[in-house]
Amino acid sequence: MMRSRQPYTLETIRVGFDAFNRGDYSKIQEAWGEGFRFEPRSITEGDAVVLVDTRAKGIGVGSDVPIEMNVHIVLRFQDEKIVWSQGFINRADALEAAGLRE
Repeated sequence: MMRSRQPYTLETIRVGFDAFNRGDYSKIQEAWGEGFRFEPRSITEGDAVVLVDTRAKGIGVGSDVPIEMNVHIVLRFQDEKIVWSQGFINRADALEAAGLRE
């Protein structure tokens, strides 16, 4: 079991994931902080898969520290529905997971 010196951090993460799994997106906003957003920068399409390059931005809850980073999200589709998604920090890893090339 993962232990943290700051247990509230783990609780915030757990609450955020639980809310997402329930479809309660207001709780996700509470966990991530007001104004947290993903800004799509580009989309690379493949056969039933897309890679969305985003810029994630927000302000840390409790710390007020600005957060800004690139996140590359792979989405797989079946019958026009998302059946799998995963985020990556490294674009090359995302391309590989999507089966795409530059």
